[in-house]
Amino acid sequence: MTKKNNSLFSAYQVSHQVLKTTVFVVILAAAIGLILWNMSGLNRAIGKSTESYVYEVSEKWTDAIEARFDTYELALQLVADSIPRLSDEEAVEEFLNRKSRILEFDQLVTVDRNRKIIPDDFKFTNYEDISGIAASFEKEETIVSAEGDDLMFSTPVYENGSVDKVLVGIRSRENVQALIQSKSFGGSSLTCIIDSEGQVIISPADVKPFLQLNDIFATEKDDPARRNVLKMEQDIIEGKSDVFTFTAADGSRLVLSYHPLGVNDWVLLTLVAADLISGETNTYV
Repeated sequence: MTKKNNSLFSAYQVSHQVLKTTVFVVILAAAIGLILWNMSGLNRAIGKSTESYVYEVSEKWTDAIEARFDTYELALQLVADSIPRLSDEEAVEEFLNRKSRILEFDQLVTVDRNRKIIPDDFKFTNYEDISGIAASFEKEETIVSAEGDDLMFSTPVYENGSVDKVLVGIRSRENVQALIQSKSFGGSSLTCIIDSEGQVIISPADVKPFLQLNDIFATEKDDPARRNVLKMEQDIIEGKSDVFTFTAADGSRLVLSYHPLGVNDWVLLTLVAADLISGETNTYV
């Protein structure tokens, strides 16, 4: 009888231990599930915060670049207004060389309808094919992309109400790259100016991430990314801004923000690593 009782007691102990273990496993699984769910929610929240932060900073940087372009155009107009008051070509050349240094243009020249250039060392030999100069002879202020990704600013020079000369200011590719490169995001962002057709006007020093965008658009392997790129194309045509996160061709996660510049049909693209904010929290997670 005693042996039977001991056997029943042992079976009860085993069953009780199994029940305790099962309950513990269920509670542990529920706790792990809750932790994973919270982590997923945290990552989504951080992702949204990252996109909002990139969007807001990029928007302010876009406004700053647009204001800088406006400043250059105004400075060019003021220089153009002074040119008719100068006595001779030598005075014009000295004046333009001096103003180019002060205003941080790589070169300032005047071009007249007879193809006379002052100073005569203009870096572009096929300037007649550049649309901005022709438009300025028709009384327009322009900014166009020239050879080698240089930017060419042009404005009419008025004399007695007519335009026989155009003032042209050149900012080199490196000069403009320094202008558009944001110091925000710890200096780890890349910026690029494109037009509404997606053609690069001013590229960053390293254009590889922007080329990866083309890869995503061409392949259809990542449907969400493809939809975002198609939406971006439409937004650019309509002059809208937005931001989205995508996976680049090399597997890295990037945030892309795009904003119209208010110059021609140009748009400023900003690329930032998606772990901009989450990088420090991932260790704790």
